[in-house]
Amino acid sequence: LFVVLLFYTRMGRAMRALASNSALANASGLNAAFITSLVSFIAGALAGLGGSVLALSTGAHINLGHDLLLPVFAAAILGGLGNPLGAVVGALLIALTETAVTNINFGPLFGQELTFLPVSYISAASFLILLLALLFRPYGLFDREVRRV
Repeated sequence: LFVVLLFYTRMGRAMRALASNSALANASGLNAAFITSLVSFIAGALAGLGGSVLALSTGAHINLGHDLLLPVFAAAILGGLGNPLGAVVGALLIALTETAVTNINFGPLFGQELTFLPVSYISAASFLILLLALLFRPYGLFDREVRRV
């Protein structure tokens, strides 16, 4: 639904125009205040929905999403900060890597039958992906934006 809203509706075109050049969008007659309020409302509603779903599985407490900050930040950097679909692909890559880190049997490497990494290394996997992304592709995997010098 987000992709359809962003790329196939007039409101999505107005949001992208306002994000790329707000002065020109204002001069073109777009209602910048309404679009900004609508985007803020949608972002808040999605964050509230995500927090509610997360609270169903872990219980509501003061630091509910604290352990998700690093993977979300890494996904946004990995996908490209100007590309929302790239952030989704980055989140999928982060989730795949975090799952693989704790589910791959490293036993044959050490001459044992079963050897797995502890679950506490999930955050290390996100940090490693963030570090590699910043070293080799600092603008993200799917960045198409033209930079000014």
